[in-house]
Amino acid sequence: MMSIFIDRERELKALIGWVKSGDHVLVLGLRGYGKTSLLEKLIELLSGEGLSGALIDCLRVYNGSDLLLEFMDSIQRYGIAADERILREIGLLARDIDEKMAIIRLFEYVEKLNLSTIIFDEVSTLIRRFAVFKPFRKAGGTVAVGELMKSLLDRAKFSVIMCDTSINALYELFREYTGPLFRQYSALLIVEPLDLQSTRELVLRLLNAKGIIPSKDSIECIVEFSGGVPQYIKMIVGLIDKPMTRREIEEKVRESLFYGFLHNYFRALLEKFSAAEQEVLYIMSRGYTRFGEIADKAVNAPAALDSLCKKGIVLRIPKGKRRIHYIIKDRLFSTWLAINEFPRLKKLSFERAKLFYIGLEAITREIFLTLTEPVTIKDVLGHELTIEPTISVERYEGTLGEVDMIALSRTNITYVAEVYGGLKCPKRKIDDTLKSMHIAEARGYRNIVGLLITYFSVEEEALEYAKQLWKGGIRIYILLEKHLRKISTKSQMRI
Repeated sequence: MMSIFIDRERELKALIGWVKSGDHVLVLGLRGYGKTSLLEKLIELLSGEGLSGALIDCLRVYNGSDLLLEFMDSIQRYGIAADERILREIGLLARDIDEKMAIIRLFEYVEKLNLSTIIFDEVSTLIRRFAVFKPFRKAGGTVAVGELMKSLLDRAKFSVIMCDTSINALYELFREYTGPLFRQYSALLIVEPLDLQSTRELVLRLLNAKGIIPSKDSIECIVEFSGGVPQYIKMIVGLIDKPMTRREIEEKVRESLFYGFLHNYFRALLEKFSAAEQEVLYIMSRGYTRFGEIADKAVNAPAALDSLCKKGIVLRIPKGKRRIHYIIKDRLFSTWLAINEFPRLKKLSFERAKLFYIGLEAITREIFLTLTEPVTIKDVLGHELTIEPTISVERYEGTLGEVDMIALSRTNITYVAEVYGGLKCPKRKIDDTLKSMHIAEARGYRNIVGLLITYFSVEEEALEYAKQLWKGGIRIYILLEKHLRKISTKSQMRI
């Protein structure tokens, strides 16, 4: 499949500024989030401004010789002007050099070639592999490698960018205050999934590259399942070989999650976690988010949750004294966990897993759950609404019916939402919102604010109906994607 890069303007602007200032940068992001593509694009843009940079793929580096050969390959790959004598010298050195000297000489050559930046992609892999060689092995292993890097960063006259997946076991080497490299970084960039519009653009380009002209609904289906993760977008698009309906795409994804490539991908990902971490992830995938619920079902829950948060897989959400929630950030991974067997836990059906983790409904609950500050918006009809941070958010399923979201604020306001993921919201969704409000009231909630939330436009008939209800004293606020995006700026989730 051809390489397609979707603009990450904010991240690229920050990186270019840091490189020009000679700052050392740590870039973190989970596997598949597009870190490498971002850094390759950075080198391309720097070249356009007369600056140069090299990228070391540390996954290809097993010893000191590999490091210098990978550096030389990068010089040639990115068209960096280099004296042939220097290239020959690097080649000769690479024949027989220990790991410590290879790192030292690499930094020397970066300065000789007047590079603006050197990028270490998956740097902790290099550190872990080099730690077993002399002299590092007897001097502290990974810490000794880190100390050497620290001393070189201290003297470097160019920007050093170190990139890694947050999942890596050497997280503490970079992020803990006592880590030997911590103080050397003046900038930290967390690479998150693409926003909605960028995700749609990438889906469309990838499908078009395969000669497929998709419907708007099929694009939205891929957007929802991928969660904006570039790797998942490419995987799902890879399942499609012709124009398909939403239902056909969902079936393809379902099959892949149960038996195909996505299943194997997530199984390999899960194996990177300890047994205690795996247990906690499976428990959370069943909808248990409060610390007490998780701790009741897993013996080592506190340590496992702390580790998962440090690795960037799980998000910690404090909701007041002794009330802490946790959620798995990766929605597609959560879906896979939910539909797989685990002792003591009943697995979810694919349809129920979708309700909990995929699409607008799941995104809405996460935004309200992670809201940290009040945010004021004007809805489709021009009515002003201030949404307060919440202490609890749930999807109700019971004898009274179903409610997509009931969120209770710290000021005892209850936000009751009907969420519609289709292309044009119909009038009947106003009635569904009213029904959800009545269910919440019957369950004892008070100060109820009704919300009808949809990505796209609303039928005129529905708008007129909502206006009439307002005249009768029944207030239902209608929110679109732009409103959710504004609310998300005050939350720990971005869309």
